[in-house]
Amino acid sequence: MGMIKKLIKKLFKKEVSKPEKKVEETAPVVHTTVPAPVVSPNDSWFGEAPKTEKVIEYVKQKNEELYRRLAEQPQSKEVDNIHQVMYDKATKGVATTLSLDSLGGSEEWQSGTGYNQFRG
Repeated sequence: MGMIKKLIKKLFKKEVSKPEKKVEETAPVVHTTVPAPVVSPNDSWFGEAPKTEKVIEYVKQKNEELYRRLAEQPQSKEVDNIHQVMYDKATKGVATTLSLDSLGGSEEWQSGTGYNQFRG
């Protein structure tokens, strides 16, 4: 029995706790984490992110703000013949490329030397 008592004492030996050292105060801890977004993005692996009441309210407020800003902007009207207007503006008072330089390269592959050159 003496051997069992020794083993029990050895196993359940009380450890003497050392007094804790006082931690010296240093500069305040600054957290460098990035805050989580209010609306979590959808993930291709996990699917659509869950929508809490806070998220639904936030999205509603953002949409209302967007609609309000869009409504405040002046409405513009595009003319019916926009292509003609842009063409006239581009060619007004300026010679076009075709009048400055004639066609060349692949546009004239059948003309000049080489075409029917070896036919008799």
